[in-house]
Amino acid sequence: MKKIMIILSITVLLASSCGQATKKQAEIEGKKETYFVELSATHGLSFMRYDNELELWYEPHIIDFRNNDTLGIDIQSDIGFNSLVRVSPNGKYVMMMMDNIVLPYENDTRFHALVDIENAQVITMFGNCFGEWDNNSNWVNNGRIEFLAHFNKSLLFDIQQIDSITYFALKKNANIQVQKVELEKITNLEQAKEMLKEQVKWGKIDEETYELVKDERGDRVCEIMFRNGKTISYDYPDMEFVAYFPQEDVLFIAGEHSFPVICNLTTGEETDDVGDPEYRYYSPSKQYRFNGYYNGQAEVYFIQKKSGAQYKTIIQTQELFEKYIGTYHPEWLLDVFWQNDTILNFIEPRYFYPVGKSKKFYYQFILK
Repeated sequence: MKKIMIILSITVLLASSCGQATKKQAEIEGKKETYFVELSATHGLSFMRYDNELELWYEPHIIDFRNNDTLGIDIQSDIGFNSLVRVSPNGKYVMMMMDNIVLPYENDTRFHALVDIENAQVITMFGNCFGEWDNNSNWVNNGRIEFLAHFNKSLLFDIQQIDSITYFALKKNANIQVQKVELEKITNLEQAKEMLKEQVKWGKIDEETYELVKDERGDRVCEIMFRNGKTISYDYPDMEFVAYFPQEDVLFIAGEHSFPVICNLTTGEETDDVGDPEYRYYSPSKQYRFNGYYNGQAEVYFIQKKSGAQYKTIIQTQELFEKYIGTYHPEWLLDVFWQNDTILNFIEPRYFYPVGKSKKFYYQFILK
């Protein structure tokens, strides 16, 4: 990053201390090498301090041009920012790249801070520097929605902690039998090949080069031809057949480090929309379903709503836990069941040191 000499004028210092700033002032100060970004017609982003040695900006502020007001973003003071700022298409959020550097540069961690522009509040932080905004102002990383722009407790849902006595009393009265749909699961490779001969081309690993070569006798997937015309090809050897669920027309493949590739061969949907069929729990009317999969390192959970013949994800529990329960992501959820069409109950176990110590927390997720 090019080093920048920062010059703060008396005007900006007074504005930051008194909470007053104007768009014109911000633009002028931007020309004087303060770091200013116009986020929208109504808001701007300004950093009040620069560290020449670390080449990072500090003390971020949201400037509201409508009220001539400057609001400091409440964030850890020793976290610096580089120049990467990405505004959502709807102008409501800004993603800022952070560099948490501790001299003498032994600890250099890069991650993202997602900020609600209107309220000058950090919504969440991501432990990586990957992703982009989609057209709906959702933050997407490798095809997975990590932040839903419409994620709003007052509009979509509520969540509350309950005690174990209440939890098990509710479970006793719930109709658990209809919530888990048992599906035929084909794990025999030859049987699956016969059923999928029009949809999958197979391959095997060359023992000398460890490359994937096409061979219908192999157990690795080279190409998937969906029934809607979509095609996916693979040129690496890790795509190993796991199972086929004929009732759902779902193919389950294990990639590198057991990362799943789960495909609905009829619709063309993939992992984050399909989920593992064995993870699903349906609400009594089947209007909603709890879904998820194991990604090779952790459990991923989401709640879907029926739309036509398919289910579409409306909430991911990573956002749910981080925003309203205070943990980044549950290792797993236990004993999930629907109390009715709008209330999902579950247990979240948390493990503490020393190893082996744990405590269970009981929750209700309430759709509105």
